[in-house]
Amino acid sequence: MTPGLAAATRIYRGLFVAFLLFASGRTVLSAATQQAGHPPMIVLSLPGGT
Repeated sequence: MTPGLAAATRIYRGLFVAFLLFASGRTVLSAATQQAGHPPMIVLSLPGGT
């Protein structure tokens, strides 16, 4: 495996993991805010602020 391919694989894996964490965290946040009765804008603003 060439260094460039290894770096690309590592970056892709990092993006994939970040996307999974973002998607699952957002699902949990939206479920929590819906139960608490908060507006969904909180859910939209949290991921971008972290």
